[in-house]
Amino acid sequence: MVEDTAAIPEVNIEVAQERAKPRLVSLLFYDFANRTGNGKLNLLGIFDRIIVDAEKKRTRSFGLFIKTAETNDGIIRILILDPNGQLIAGLDFGLAEKEYPKDEKYHVAQASGGIEFDTPVEGLYWFDASYNGKSLGGTGLQVDFNSSEKKNGNNASKS
Repeated sequence: MVEDTAAIPEVNIEVAQERAKPRLVSLLFYDFANRTGNGKLNLLGIFDRIIVDAEKKRTRSFGLFIKTAETNDGIIRILILDPNGQLIAGLDFGLAEKEYPKDEKYHVAQASGGIEFDTPVEGLYWFDASYNGKSLGGTGLQVDFNSSEKKNGNNASKS
């Protein structure tokens, strides 16, 4: 007979302290969004990879959604960095805080909107979210080029 020897993990988290810190909750890329009658946001077509025309080297328009906590008195800045760490663009959001009772301890803010940007090289583009000059974290968006030869099924190089 085998005994259950699973150890209970030690908890080293002060929940009240962690909840009070500004933090990134989510950063998503999507194709389409709408709002329900009661204000709930629906995101469709969430992705982390985009195909860009190799000649145009610019993304199509797509949606960016950000949700943060404890950032209700400042600006969220999103920096878009290319795979070489070069700044491509910056976006500032004044996030709308939900209405909470004054004694509520958890404050969440979110924003959503359409973006497009130049993509000089293929690779992983980093979207870094900062609050009051301090990074909250981020996420990557893989950019792959699709040339007209690849679109037509002809991978032969031109001479």
